[in-house]
Amino acid sequence: MDNQARHLRGIDVTLRAVALGGLCLLAIWVLRDILLLVFAAVLLACVLRGASNAVHRWSGLPHGWSLLAVVLAIALALGALLWWRGAAIGEQAADISRRLTTQVQHLWRQLESTGWGSLVTEQLSGAAS
Repeated sequence: MDNQARHLRGIDVTLRAVALGGLCLLAIWVLRDILLLVFAAVLLACVLRGASNAVHRWSGLPHGWSLLAVVLAIALALGALLWWRGAAIGEQAADISRRLTTQVQHLWRQLESTGWGSLVTEQLSGAAS
């Protein structure tokens, strides 16, 4: 009887571990966008902290002021980039948007021309409305 109880206890522990693992995976899947945002924030914080430490060692400024200097330098660099190439970037974005719209319309027409594609487009149109 003791051997059977140990066996049942092992099964119980295994099932609980599998259930707990499944719940953890489900939670990660549901929270994947938030976890990705948190990861990006931590990564950005590490980059800013590293740059801040380098400025601190080079200039002797306190950590807070060196972090401010790094953030201001990045903001100024982005502002200069947008001032210098902003119009070209905007034109390219508008061009990509136009081309993408044209390609999607072309793909939709090709899809409608096939037998199974017309069924798919009808279902997608119905689902969209």
